[in-house]
Amino acid sequence: MKCKQVSNEFRVLIRTIATALDVLPIGLIDLPNEVKEIVVLVAKQVEKAKSEVELTDERTAVLVTSISNQFENRVAPNPTDLKRVLDYLNIRSWNQCNKEIKFLEEEISTARARGENREVDFLRNLIAFVIYSRVVVFDFIDEHRSSSNNLSIFDNGSNPGSTISCLDSEDFLCPNSLEIMSDPVIISTGHTFDRVSIQKWFKSGNLICPKTGEKLTSIEIVTTKN
Repeated sequence: MKCKQVSNEFRVLIRTIATALDVLPIGLIDLPNEVKEIVVLVAKQVEKAKSEVELTDERTAVLVTSISNQFENRVAPNPTDLKRVLDYLNIRSWNQCNKEIKFLEEEISTARARGENREVDFLRNLIAFVIYSRVVVFDFIDEHRSSSNNLSIFDNGSNPGSTISCLDSEDFLCPNSLEIMSDPVIISTGHTFDRVSIQKWFKSGNLICPKTGEKLTSIEIVTTKN
């Protein structure tokens, strides 16, 4: 997302090095010939060096920005576009999405410590993008799907627990925290979340549904019936 900014910073750095080496009185400094040769070589390489934005980086950044704008306008983005971004980031599973979310949360903590409020808002938008993409692109939770195969309640034999094998364990998980919901509540989009998780989400300033990316008209929550 910051490929242009990073490229510009490298460009400034390269020009600074080039200027420094250009004015360096190498002939007046008592240096071994090998070192002088290296300095001259570096100076020539710096003059030729370029810092251009990778075209694929730029295209992906534009695509993410476009998807974010669709969220703002309450338009559901094309799942194919979401998958293109995730594939480019080598995110190909629910768990990998979670790792990306944790990374972005760490970046938010760093930005907060520096007082970079705009950066925090930017990172929150990226987290919302990943959470939305996680649900749309991947239709199951890796770790829970794999572990469920080892649970007796999903056996097809004579185990009494097999009577509830038709239940999907993911129905009991909060889409936001991925933990079993101890106090499920419903938000204005009709989706169910764990109370603590969704309240924390709202307190962080997020005003969209973590599951659909839809902008919320209200942050009121309704307790589900037992």
